[in-house]
Order: sequence, then C-alpha cells, then structure tokens
Amino acid sequence: MEAIEHSVTLSPQPGVFQSNAWGDFFLTVKPIPSTEHESLRKRIEELKDVIRKKLKDVGADQLRSLEMIDAIQHLGVAYHFGLEIDEALERIQKAGFHRNNDPHTVALGFRLLKQRRFPISSDIFNKFIDQNGNLADNMKPDAKTLLSIYDARFLGIPGEQLLEKATNFTRTHLKLLVESMDPSADTTVSRALETPRFRRMERLESREYLQVYGQEKNRNEKLFELEKLDFHLVQSIHLEELQNLTL
Repeated sequence: MEAIEHSVTLSPQPGVFQSNAWGDFFLTVKPIPSTEHESLRKRIEELKDVIRKKLKDVGADQLRSLEMIDAIQHLGVAYHFGLEIDEALERIQKAGFHRNNDPHTVALGFRLLKQRRFPISSDIFNKFIDQNGNLADNMKPDAKTLLSIYDARFLGIPGEQLLEKATNFTRTHLKLLVESMDPSADTTVSRALETPRFRRMERLESREYLQVYGQEKNRNEKLFELEKLDFHLVQSIHLEELQNLTL
C-alpha cells in the first residue's frame, strides 16, 4: 500500500503589533548640533581637570575630602574619576580617618571605602555605638551622623552585628528629625528611609540630587557645572540613539 503524502502549505500571517507608545516623539526632537557637542565636551574636559586636582589635594580636612567624593558619586559623574577617587580614599585610609572623633566622618569614610571594595572593619564604630546599637550617651544624634551610619549599615557584611543593631536606632531617630529639617534635607532623608541609596538607579538618583546639591551653600561650583553639562551631553547621546532606533 502506497504511503499517502500530505503537504501542508503555511501561508504567512501578517504580524499584529501594537503601535509604538512613543510615536514619533524622538523624531520630532531636534538633536544638539555637532558644534555644540564639541564645545560641551571641551568644557567638560576642562572641568574634569579641575576636579582631578581637587581629588589629589587631600589635606588635613578629611571630612571635606570625603564629602567631595560623596558628592561626585551622588551626582553620577564618578565614572570620570575612578582612579583618582581610589587614590584619594587610599590616602585618607592611610592617614587614619578612623581615629577621628567625629562619627559622621568615620561613617562616611567607612561607606565610601566599602563602596570601592577597600578592606575595612565595622569595629571602627565601637567608640560611637554601644552593644545595643545605640549611639553613646555623649553623642548628639544629628541628621548627617545618623544618615551616614544608616547608609553604612547596608554595605556591611553578614555578622557585623553592631551595624545591624544600629539600623533600628538610626531609622527611628531619622524619622523623628524629618519634621524639623529644611525641605532639601527632608527629601534626602525620606528617600533614604524608603530605599537605601546604593539600591537606586544612579542616573535617576543624580538627577534628583542635582536639585538638592544646587541648594547647598558650600557646594563646589565646578562640580555642580560639570554634572549639569555631563547630564546634558549624555541625554543628547541617548536621544540620538533613540532616533536611530525609531527610524
């Protein structure tokens, strides 16, 4: 008995796709002219040179140096200064910042070193925090100190019980202090309590922090300008890429 062959012809079905949610938005936005691109890049390079010199000039004021590094990271421009930040932190660590009696300086240094994978123990907090995770009686729980210790907690390693116990203490006191803070500090603390900083998207975080940093009296004007120009340039590059994908 002869085998009966069955042939099935599949006719191509037209694809059914939902319309692009963005429409032709990216095609209608005018990109930055190439001449402006070049001027932006040139100014950014000039500002980067200024910041590099600042990072190399780590003097006796360790807190000021640490706060500058923190601002660079928070503004999302740290990718320009990876080597300089590591060298500055190494000098600060060798200078013995952990012997400082200011808990904000110690907590900020601990967090920044942890973020850059430097070996450092949470034992440096022993002089500030008791066995129950509370700040020592002679310590005044100001917002900066509490926030520094709170942020440092999330970069600890399993088994660092001292920092783990300090979490509840710092969270409770930060919530109490929020109502009496100025709006910019209130925003920073509230967002930290909602989501630890290192878990947020860096580029979005830098956009939010730009407004806060712009209100600070002691801000570094060159760093402030660098962040704005860098954000503008990166945004324009992303726009061009999206225009190419939309075509």
